[in-house]
Amino acid sequence: MKYKSTAALIITDLEGVSGVDTIDAIPMESALYPDACEKLMGDTNTAVSALFDSGATEVFVLDGHCMGTNFISGTLDRRAVQVTIPELAEVIRKVGAVVLIGMHAMAGTMTAFLDHTQNSAKIHRYFYNGKRIGEMSQAGFFAGIYGVPIVAASGDAAAMREAEEIFPQIPTATVKTALKRNEAVCLPIDEAHARIYEAVKRGFLKRESIEPMEAKLPLTVEIEFNRCDYADDAIANNPSLERVDEYVVRSVKTEAVGYLDVLILY
Repeated sequence: MKYKSTAALIITDLEGVSGVDTIDAIPMESALYPDACEKLMGDTNTAVSALFDSGATEVFVLDGHCMGTNFISGTLDRRAVQVTIPELAEVIRKVGAVVLIGMHAMAGTMTAFLDHTQNSAKIHRYFYNGKRIGEMSQAGFFAGIYGVPIVAASGDAAAMREAEEIFPQIPTATVKTALKRNEAVCLPIDEAHARIYEAVKRGFLKRESIEPMEAKLPLTVEIEFNRCDYADDAIANNPSLERVDEYVVRSVKTEAVGYLDVLILY
């Protein structure tokens, strides 16, 4: 079975990392963005260390935020291998566990730090088979296709509640709590890293007892946009999409090889 592999994949995001407490730190043009990237590397390297310390033989890491240009060159733990989204179709076949670092809650989650699903400006809700989902579910479904479990996650309190609902067997690391959507109070970095290390180590050690997310095809994926013209543009850019109503477009996935196959491209 795939999850008996001793290799692991880490998928990162930026909004849920330790020490990032304001929306002002996220835009690449912000003066606070470089510090957010440093904190991303700290969380990521903590997870890498936890995996190797718990017996992982290979660790692959995806910079999963925006265009994947957030990692600071030369600072990723040298034992780990950075990969890109197109490479995930090959990498997911090699690993027995996936760890989610720096996660945020799905769009529409109250008192969640920077809640969104894919695009906070355009997308109101994202659905799998009629159920509202977020980015952690997207990662879980993709891994589940290959029989690989999500074994640990880190992020803000609301995101970790979501993770525990989606993946009820996994340990999680809450590193901050939202005061409102664009502002959070963070744990001290040392304490946050200790939580991440413990959750990732425990999750990897129990990986063989954690069930992968159920991932059956065909999969009906729907996006509900915030405005009608966003749906207009989606159909114009990808005519294979079905227009459901003023705001919603749909795609039925009959096969999913790569990570982008479980998303709607528009």
